[in-house]
Amino acid sequence: MRLIRITIYLIFIPILSCSQKPNLHQETFNELWTLMDERYSLFEARGVDWQEVKGTYEQKLKDIDTEDELFDLCCQMLSELHDGHTSLIDIKNDLSCNSFSFSNSPAILKAFESKQAFWKVSDATLKENAFNELLEMDAHVYLSWNEQIGYIRLNLMAGTYWGFAKALEQVKEKDGLILDIRLNPGGNDETLHRIAGRLVDETYISHYKETRLAGRDEYTELRSWQVEPEGPFQFLKPITLLTSDFTASASDVFTLSLKGRENVTIVGTPTMGAMSHVASEQLKNGWRLNYSNKRTYSRDMVLYEGKGIPPDVYIESTDTTKDQVIIKAIELLED
Repeated sequence: MRLIRITIYLIFIPILSCSQKPNLHQETFNELWTLMDERYSLFEARGVDWQEVKGTYEQKLKDIDTEDELFDLCCQMLSELHDGHTSLIDIKNDLSCNSFSFSNSPAILKAFESKQAFWKVSDATLKENAFNELLEMDAHVYLSWNEQIGYIRLNLMAGTYWGFAKALEQVKEKDGLILDIRLNPGGNDETLHRIAGRLVDETYISHYKETRLAGRDEYTELRSWQVEPEGPFQFLKPITLLTSDFTASASDVFTLSLKGRENVTIVGTPTMGAMSHVASEQLKNGWRLNYSNKRTYSRDMVLYEGKGIPPDVYIESTDTTKDQVIIKAIELLED
């Protein structure tokens, strides 16, 4: 009898092991979905029915065998949000995904083989309009000018204030300024506010933010953010701010901060529309979930998340022979 019991036990060991694996997958899936359900701030803004998404992807769990496959399924579920501030990381297995990376690449990059190819066209267009060769003022900050107009290319909104300040010093006597943030993926609030402060002569509310309360469909009181004059002088002459659907995060908010200013004309296409801060939680299996937990509103309480901030003058940056956005910016400043 003892032998029989042992034999039966040994037979059931693999059966139990196999039955535990789907349960672990279900637990991880549920934990991830629930964390987002209780903490994510932008379901409505991004037009996503999260309960419906759960039903769609939960059905696919039965076809999942490995943890890597589960990770991929969870990434696909997060991709429904198309949110560059939402990502999943598995450090142990060196895996990561971003909710936005599953969607189509920004239109500005689709037409070109690389960022370098895009900038080559821009540089040539500047040269054709009597601008000098670009000078690198600091990491991610480039400067050029012709007789009337200054041009500053700002490719990051973090650690770039002093490079921008040096560039602005060189063109402060020009009649106008082109500020190009089309390939600026963001940075931090401190940098964006200091740079914006070099372009205004008064203190004003630039935007509002609220944070979702965990586990509740409620938010903190709105907090206002201000732009105020910064530095030894402010450039108050006409400015054309060049944007695209790659202009994101802190650069999105920078655009929001300057939108509607009398001397600023936004030229290009709508920004990416990704303006939340990033919160982070660790799942029980060690995965790290990053997600948006805030809402950012304009001064007049418009939520541009998922839609992008519209330009004043719409022109796409997809011409591979001439940079039509720079051409239009020059025209506007020469009028």
